[in-house]
Amino acid sequence: MKLREKDKEFLDYQALQREIMKELETQVQAKEQRIKQVEENIQEMKVQQSKIQAQAEQKMEQMKNEVKESKELLLEKDELITALGKLLEKLKTTQVDQKSEQRENEFQEMKELLCKKDEIIKGLRKSLEETRKVR
Repeated sequence: MKLREKDKEFLDYQALQREIMKELETQVQAKEQRIKQVEENIQEMKVQQSKIQAQAEQKMEQMKNEVKESKELLLEKDELITALGKLLEKLKTTQVDQKSEQRENEFQEMKELLCKKDEIIKGLRKSLEETRKVR
């Protein structure tokens, strides 16, 4: 009987051991699954980090290009302002030259008119003298 009790105890012990092994195996599988999940999360985070890094680099490059373009536009603006200033000076000079030329032309016209007036007066005097001589 003792043998049977010992066999029963042994069988109970083995059953308990199997149950513990199953529980441990379940826990190990759960831990392995958790580890696998954490590794997948880490990989996903690395992928996300790479994407974010690429986006940041792209944005940085875009901003560099925008700054470069802004500098070029500012230089172009300065050049245009300088050119506009030169044109304005030229226009002022041209206007002054045109006014001088216009005044000179007016003066020449007045001289010509005065000469014509003098010629007309001379002609009238001659005519008057001839008329007086004829009378």
